[in-house]
Amino acid sequence: MTSGKIPSKRDAFSAVLGLDGNRVIIFGGFGISSKDALYVLNLTNFEWKVPFVIGEIPASRYWHKANVISDYMVVTFGTGYENSNDSDVLFLDIKNNDMYEWSHIFDPVPSKSRVQSITPSTSNINNSSNKLVIIYSVIGSLIGGICLLVGIFILRKWNKNNKVNNIPDGKEEGVIAGQDVKPTN
Repeated sequence: MTSGKIPSKRDAFSAVLGLDGNRVIIFGGFGISSKDALYVLNLTNFEWKVPFVIGEIPASRYWHKANVISDYMVVTFGTGYENSNDSDVLFLDIKNNDMYEWSHIFDPVPSKSRVQSITPSTSNINNSSNKLVIIYSVIGSLIGGICLLVGIFILRKWNKNNKVNNIPDGKEEGVIAGQDVKPTN
């Protein structure tokens, strides 16, 4: 169950995960005003809030895309706004959870928390395990292919021998025009 200032029902909005991994930020939506466009859901206590925002608030939009790049929620294109008044690309600085800032300047300085979360040892382990998976896949495919070829060869040989053994030689019992025919020896 969520609490706080719950956003109104909306369609065609965007949502991104905040930098700390504990917040979902939603923006825009069809028929949503600029002042009601931005909400944050805290994932630790499921509380909604309207964040404190500085900077020139852009017009709300819908059918747009949003991604987190560095310290910014980058909102791109969409519809429902005037191209002459607002840019096709919006930048919301989200590095400070207590205050967000709409900006016209994009300074893609890598986030410290993201840089520290990537360690060389993890990538080395992944690279070596990926190589092993590829090697074992190739070896398994080769063995499977050889087994398939051997199986086809044996099956063809068996079918060929079966056809030779079933050639009629006139010594078999049978029926000719309703009469029993017995082989003569």
